[in-house]
Amino acid sequence: MKTRAVLAAAVLSLACASALKAPKWVERGSGVFVVEGEPAVYGVGADDAAARAELSRLTEELVPVFTRAFMAASNSVGDERIDEEQHMGQTIKNLLKFTKNFAVIADRWEDPAGGTPRSLGRIDLNAITLTIEDSRELDPKALAFVKAHAKRILAEQAR
Repeated sequence: MKTRAVLAAAVLSLACASALKAPKWVERGSGVFVVEGEPAVYGVGADDAAARAELSRLTEELVPVFTRAFMAASNSVGDERIDEEQHMGQTIKNLLKFTKNFAVIADRWEDPAGGTPRSLGRIDLNAITLTIEDSRELDPKALAFVKAHAKRILAEQAR
């Protein structure tokens, strides 16, 4: 009888511990990840605003990545290359800034043990595509490049 009570207590203890376990995205934190075959930018914060701030920080970090990828595919040389790189960097920066408008809060979680809240923000390829289709003022060459290569570039950045 005593053994059953100890066993029941152990099972109950394990059940409670697993119920308190944070979702995978809380443990993983912010970054670019491939989930269900699609790369996306994820920002984790103490609330929705902090998650969006993380997305902002991460998209800023992606600007030089996209710019380098574009320039690697470019045929320009010398001063023309420098001008094009600066122009493309600014265009991509603006594109990613607009993309943040399509960011969504994908999930929320509160630690039942300590009450610490967490929010998960996401910018996916669909958001980037919607931004490109909505961007009339930005350089069409840069937009076409990002649309064609965003999935590959994000997947290469994924952890």
